[in-house]
Amino acid sequence: ENVLTIYGRTNSVSVQKVMWCVGELGIPHNRVDIGMQFGKNTNNPQGHVPSIVDSDGLVVYESNVIVRYLCAKYGGATTLWPTDPGARAQGDIFMDLCFQITPCMVTVFWNLVRTEPKDRDMVAVAEAAKKLGEEWTKINDVLEKRDYLGGDTFSM
Repeated sequence: ENVLTIYGRTNSVSVQKVMWCVGELGIPHNRVDIGMQFGKNTNNPQGHVPSIVDSDGLVVYESNVIVRYLCAKYGGATTLWPTDPGARAQGDIFMDLCFQITPCMVTVFWNLVRTEPKDRDMVAVAEAAKKLGEEWTKINDVLEKRDYLGGDTFSM
């Protein structure tokens, strides 16, 4: 069977983003555990997850790129991929905002969840939490004015 294959472990936020997208779009797919304890993702030169191999053999990696690709290819009649470039850009803005938020989230998560209490860098956690508070406030300000970050309808 020639279907989309997603490479990545289920506890990866980036993989979860792609899984949510294929679920919303109803794309038949398989998922293969890869990354961390499951081994390096050889579909991505950086070794990160997720990556996909589409039914035609095309390899795509980086979660935001994958979501955009899947929406462009399979999202035709859905609100996930607006036909209006301006509406699509609104979704893109907030999709890429993760590049500002993720490093702080990683600092907090790894220190508080994955690190023994005696080894935690609580100064780094406090600095990251302060920055996250500022960023989440900006996001909340947007959501005070509209239903979704990307506009008035649910989109990527």
